[in-house]
Amino acid sequence: MGSIVGILLAAGASRRFGADKLTHILPNGDLMAVRACRNLLAGTDSVLAVVRPGSEQLAALLQAEGAEVRVCADAEQGMSASLVFGVRTRSEAAGWLIALADMPWIAPTTIIKVANGTR
Repeated sequence: MGSIVGILLAAGASRRFGADKLTHILPNGDLMAVRACRNLLAGTDSVLAVVRPGSEQLAALLQAEGAEVRVCADAEQGMSASLVFGVRTRSEAAGWLIALADMPWIAPTTIIKVANGTR
């Protein structure tokens, strides 16, 4: 049985938010993307975080959580470019569970159920 890789899409520009929402501090003190990464790590075999060029701080934070981090040079082309990049980077996986770094409230139990459904 192959591994299920969580792909954390963290390459957005946060244009509508007005600031870098992925490093926004949540009420519990966690950074938004860090919480989303932890939740994804809890339910998958590994996590690949896809970030945009110039996101060194975010990349370091996600790597410190245990994610593999890769920079998508084409991130400005939109979410689909980041998704394709992530799947190609971890093409050996048996399956992928896609999560958005700006959705930190998806519970680990939900992620586990979805991942187990693909095994």
